[in-house]
Amino acid sequence: MSVRAMTAPYFIAYLIGATCISSTWGQSPQTTSAPGAVNVEFSRVFPFVEGKGLGHSHGVEAKLTSSRLVLGQNENAGVLTFDMQSFDVDTPQSRVVVGLEGEASDWSRKKVNAEMHGPKILDSKTFPTAQFKVDSSLPAGIDGKTGLPMYQLIGSFTLRNQTQRITFPVTVQEERGWLRVRGRFAFQQSNYGITPFSRAFGAMGVRDTITVTGDLWVAPTPQAIASLRQATPKR
Repeated sequence: MSVRAMTAPYFIAYLIGATCISSTWGQSPQTTSAPGAVNVEFSRVFPFVEGKGLGHSHGVEAKLTSSRLVLGQNENAGVLTFDMQSFDVDTPQSRVVVGLEGEASDWSRKKVNAEMHGPKILDSKTFPTAQFKVDSSLPAGIDGKTGLPMYQLIGSFTLRNQTQRITFPVTVQEERGWLRVRGRFAFQQSNYGITPFSRAFGAMGVRDTITVTGDLWVAPTPQAIASLRQATPKR
């Protein structure tokens, strides 16, 4: 089942268990980080934009800059900062994660990247970061597909100086001494001052909804470990 076939773009559970294929992710994260710090070397986010009409769908691979996430908090749970200048369209990893087949040509990627980073869309020179300020990160039961504990992240997402409230679940598991946090949220480009790409009087373009899949490696805090183990089903 591909992202394009999903009937509810805000529903997050489907791809929570996705496995990333970057050579970096195939290794074990070794960087020593402060409790709650996101390992930005290994963590990735994957925005997906769906084409409409004759337009093409695209996956994007992107990194975070200095970020923090503490699970089990009912306030001040962290800040995730997106490196907008790192956004790279149709990498092999991004196309696999968002469910697109085949590869994009270098020419196509260069052209779409230029449009994406330009002033009409991300305007990444003017707005080099976006930010999700996490107000709370409380337990939310067990995911029916993966059997992993879920947490509900609630906070404010700021893109191009426009801010909207968002809420979405993530799954969490202990892996290689880290907390691996995976989930997805969606937003409307038009809510952030972006007009979705369109040409030929609308015959070629993309839809307003952007879906962002995240795969984060987070240094555990004692509180997060206690919360996670309390939420993990006994076997």
